[in-house]
Amino acid sequence: MTVFERDEFPGGRAATLIEGAGPYDHGAQYFTAADDRFVAVLQRWLGDGIAQRWPGRIVALENGTRQDKTASSERFVGVPGMRRLGLHLAQGLDVRCSTPVARIERGPAGWNLQVESQGAEDHGPFDAVLIALPSQPAAAMLAGLTELAQVAASVT
Repeated sequence: MTVFERDEFPGGRAATLIEGAGPYDHGAQYFTAADDRFVAVLQRWLGDGIAQRWPGRIVALENGTRQDKTASSERFVGVPGMRRLGLHLAQGLDVRCSTPVARIERGPAGWNLQVESQGAEDHGPFDAVLIALPSQPAAAMLAGLTELAQVAASVT
């Protein structure tokens, strides 16, 4: 399996930035687990030190009243930061970081990807492609595939 990752590290919104003041998570600050299959994965992560329970307090302002939402569900974080989740999941995969895909096309032998770089490199063919992006960037990436681009653009 080959993963083309736009950013410097795999993980998308589960990211940790390291700045002068130290590391901080942005995007997804925590996650929850409701599906039994994911709960089983999470239990392994907890045992392996990849994730831990997050005791943070969640408060919402509703009609000017503070509502404590802390007990609404159990929350978890990556250890030492959310970046760890993407790095863990990427083990054993061919991950091409800092390689944003500009365009996806269907060829006779499969799917071809054109990445944004000096010289616009082509990669492929691939048997299948999964896009994990918001709808508008996905639609732009699929511009040469009118029907798929329209479906992607219609998602809100």
